[in-house]
Amino acid sequence: MLFMQPNAPEQSSIWRFFAPLSDEATRLASQFQVKFDDFLVTSRLPSSLSSQFASTYIPLASLIIRQRQQGTFFLGINGAQGSGKSTLCDVLTWIFREVFGLNAAGMSLDDFYLTKKERADLAAEVHPLLQTRGVPGTHDTKLGIQTFEQLKGLQENQETTIPGFDKSIDDRAPASSWHRVTGPVDIVIFEGWCVGATEQPYASLETAVNALESEQDKDGLWRAYVNDKLAQEYRQWFGMLDFLVMLKVPDMSCVYRWRFNQEQALRQRMLEQGKDLSQLEIMDKEQVDRFIMHYERVTLNQLQELPKQAQVVISLNKSQQIAGVEGQRYA
Repeated sequence: MLFMQPNAPEQSSIWRFFAPLSDEATRLASQFQVKFDDFLVTSRLPSSLSSQFASTYIPLASLIIRQRQQGTFFLGINGAQGSGKSTLCDVLTWIFREVFGLNAAGMSLDDFYLTKKERADLAAEVHPLLQTRGVPGTHDTKLGIQTFEQLKGLQENQETTIPGFDKSIDDRAPASSWHRVTGPVDIVIFEGWCVGATEQPYASLETAVNALESEQDKDGLWRAYVNDKLAQEYRQWFGMLDFLVMLKVPDMSCVYRWRFNQEQALRQRMLEQGKDLSQLEIMDKEQVDRFIMHYERVTLNQLQELPKQAQVVISLNKSQQIAGVEGQRYA
């Protein structure tokens, strides 16, 4: 889980980056620490995150707020599968609301997956690999851009909805369950594995990066389609972001391992809720490995390119702990 207690050298790295904000962070943490700990309990988040409230979460939130201009501010959180981006989104949403008194709305890239039928149609018309959700081209970008614009335009007491996706059935949740947001919205937090990602040079698409590409995308049609989408409507969508935080994973082996752990956690939650697992699409280890191969090319490119673009880069070690914090523009 993201932001476990770091060791001494890592703590020093965090302190150096956030030092200009340390006085404000200490003051706010002393005022809101108990409420934050209660939030961790009610949200079923690890209690170990409590120790990062003053050293990481509050100063990061303060740094982001200092970049706000008038109107709705769009914050992106990028991180590979299992990096803790949804946890960071939840924590920052709480801090913006409870500590800074802002109307914050959190959402995920996953909320905007195409429906199962839409992906089936895409797989039949373009390439079979597009049946699997996740890669650029399998999201409803028009709905995403429209949702951003609606959130940005909300006036006092006006409402809109944020879509939802049910991973246990691999399909969009019914509209009746979508999250309602009342305006005006101060901050929108948008997290996702490829949020902020850019296209690759087309020459780099020629060589397969894994068995999935070499065996099921021999002509490169699928990866070219994904790259085209990043260069077109995803660029427009991600271009609406005002600030980007990247959770940088050590390597792809961690992504494979962490994503399988997530699937196991989902399985446990479904068991606790009394769900019939035979009716749910929960993946085993082999299925997870194949699933992650869909993401590998874009993830590898992100690890090279996004640290040059993100305003804050939080590097993680193989134990999912912070290994360092850097800022390209706001250090």
